[in-house]
Amino acid sequence: MSPLRDEAFAPEARLLAERFTGERLDRIEFDKSMQPSAGELREASLTWIEHNIERRLITRELLEQT
Repeated sequence: MSPLRDEAFAPEARLLAERFTGERLDRIEFDKSMQPSAGELREASLTWIEHNIERRLITRELLEQT
């Protein structure tokens, strides 16, 4: 089973993910209302990476501190 499923995302995070795939990141203006969705996407992305490389990322701990 994949660690990422559509129903696992909040609707706002799903919309932000769709926006990321269709628009250049440097053209997306970040505002505070995106923070929870961006955090959810970051967590999901790191989980997906770890699942596919089959090991825990050392840098994940550093990213979680920021």
